[in-house]
Amino acid sequence: MELCVFSKHLQESDYQNLGKALKSIGIEGVDLTVRKGGHVEPAEVKEKLPIAKEALLREGVKITMITTEITDINQLYAKDVLGAASNLGIGYFKLGYYAYQEFGSLRKLLREANAKLKDIAKFCEEKKIKAGYHNHSGNCLGASLPHLIDLLENCSPEWVGAYYDIGHAAIEGGYSGWKMNLDYISNRLFMVAVKDLSFARIKDVDPSSKWPWKTQVVPLGEGLVNWKEFSDFLKTLNFNGPLSMHSEYQLPVEQVVEQTKKDLTFLRKIL
Repeated sequence: MELCVFSKHLQESDYQNLGKALKSIGIEGVDLTVRKGGHVEPAEVKEKLPIAKEALLREGVKITMITTEITDINQLYAKDVLGAASNLGIGYFKLGYYAYQEFGSLRKLLREANAKLKDIAKFCEEKKIKAGYHNHSGNCLGASLPHLIDLLENCSPEWVGAYYDIGHAAIEGGYSGWKMNLDYISNRLFMVAVKDLSFARIKDVDPSSKWPWKTQVVPLGEGLVNWKEFSDFLKTLNFNGPLSMHSEYQLPVEQVVEQTKKDLTFLRKIL
């Protein structure tokens, strides 16, 4: 497993300081945001991604994977992003999301997304870079993980696979659903996202709200995830892809780094 940290909540740090922060807590990889508002803007990827790589390497940190918004290979800058990443030897990227819409639309939406993923898969094979689709909870296709197999149907299993997020999987299938879902998609497992989630009751509920609950990210070990069992399954699967820590805490950068250090201690004990 290649351990890295998702850069979203370290967004205020430039490349050098991002590398210093990760190195200081014993992390030598980063899951870098290459999307609008990210550490690298897609429009600037040809120029900025090599600069980011060099700056991070000077601090002893490599770009293990990138996080993108790509859902269609023909969208603006998609080919530039993947081409630039491939040229720099970055082997993995996170896809964007396909949204679930009104009730009754699911099968149609899955077919439409699958057609786009087939085209993405062809480009991935050409550039030798692996795409992972992330199972975000809520109104995103793939929140119910068996649907992810429908999304990936007839897409090259070597180049397009699952980016399994144990936190979101636990939210959607807290007791054993996450386990059966991991079992179901295990032969397409490329990357793993590490976060812990719980439900929190909304105190001041909007009268129009149909459900007075929200999800929240909590420190590892304080949420719904069964970390010991999950770790055992990863070992059973001989998983050796990127394992991206998602320190999605709404805190200043220094506090995010400190909490990530605590999470890392917890994670290493479990693994």
